[in-house]
Amino acid sequence: MRWGWILVGLVVAAALGGLWYFNRIQWGPRGPMGALPVVVAPLEASTFNPHYTQSGRLSPKAEAEIRPAVAGIVSKIHFTEGQLVEAGDVLFTLDIRAYGAANQQAAAQFTQAKAAYERGQALRTQDAISQADLEARRAAYLAAAAGSRDAGVVGTSAVIKTPIAGRVGRAEATLGAVVGPQSGMPLTTVQQLDPLYVDFDIDEQTYLQLVERGQTSLRGIPVAVGLASDGTDFPLNATLTGLDNRLSEGTGTLSLRATLPNPSGTLISGLFARVKLSLPQPQTALLVNDAALGTDQTLRFLYKINASEQPERVVVTVGSMVNGLRAITSDALKAGDRVIVNGLMRIRPGMEVTPVPGDMRTLQPLAPPPPPAAAGAGA
Repeated sequence: MRWGWILVGLVVAAALGGLWYFNRIQWGPRGPMGALPVVVAPLEASTFNPHYTQSGRLSPKAEAEIRPAVAGIVSKIHFTEGQLVEAGDVLFTLDIRAYGAANQQAAAQFTQAKAAYERGQALRTQDAISQADLEARRAAYLAAAAGSRDAGVVGTSAVIKTPIAGRVGRAEATLGAVVGPQSGMPLTTVQQLDPLYVDFDIDEQTYLQLVERGQTSLRGIPVAVGLASDGTDFPLNATLTGLDNRLSEGTGTLSLRATLPNPSGTLISGLFARVKLSLPQPQTALLVNDAALGTDQTLRFLYKINASEQPERVVVTVGSMVNGLRAITSDALKAGDRVIVNGLMRIRPGMEVTPVPGDMRTLQPLAPPPPPAAAGAGA
């Protein structure tokens, strides 16, 4: 019986020890009178132009698929893949000699059908033929006229030109290839690259924030653009010129388009781009480190030290990054309010804490002031 009580005592001691260890890991060492030390920093106020950073892609302002109007054999290619071309430049020459007989036949059919229709009109006035016969002659005439026009197109389509200026792509047809209107793939493509479009999306919340800040018309807003090689910089300047008329139901985003000058033609479509959309109206907001913000489902919050030196949970609206800190707004906060910036998982509203002054950017406690010099030191 005595060994049973000893075993029970050991189990209870182990449980109490585990509970003590768990509380020490979970809540950390306590300060005086059991209060938890927390690093706090004052909120900063700043006036800035709000901006929103998104990802996008460069796309051409115009793109032409070069296709033959009629069938023929590629006899010459007049461009080097990737070169810049002007509108009207010749890209391909087709050998259409195999279609000469077809041209002559179409012309003869047109002449015969035209003469038959004209005779029919004269005969109809004399009531020598029926109206149905005249309509049949007219249909044959129109069909022959269309065939004759097509034959004329064959003669002029021996040379295929680009309708726009830009950069020509890869030649999909080689010398000697038979091509025609029914070919599935275009002979090549030409993209107009000056200016380029920058296509990107913003979510519903960002759009509503823009509208709430008085930005009813998004067109004309300056847009800074950075490429993959630019690191965190945005050296290129574009202008917002277009937006969709509805949010995508699938993604909940609105498609925007900015126009980016590209006079040198060095930028090409498809490049990844980082986009910073800046608003012209300045805004004043409080700044806090992202580490000081907690998340509760869709809400963002932080802990403010109230007049009783206890943490108080405050729900905030978050904005863009400003000089490394997050812009926030809340009617319950003002500049200088102390907020907890480290160890939010250990904090509960109303608990006893010992605020330790810290730095908002580094989240570390500030160095304590040097102790006062002893009386008579250095005498």
